[in-house]
Amino acid sequence: EAAPEVQKATTLHRLHEARDVGAECIVTACPYCEQAFSTTKGQSGRDDVKKMEVLDIVDLAYESAGLNA
Repeated sequence: EAAPEVQKATTLHRLHEARDVGAECIVTACPYCEQAFSTTKGQSGRDDVKKMEVLDIVDLAYESAGLNA
């Protein structure tokens, strides 16, 4: 497991990077990553990042198919 400050910095960097290229959400298959993105986005100084949706890939598949997860 990464040191908490390294994990936070890396996660914030990825979130900012995603928004900078126009991503509206982050999708992951990793439960730990989903939790890290969800927790860390609220610590961003950017409102556009705070509003990003973080989804599990299975939830995205269900949503795309019009099903309830």
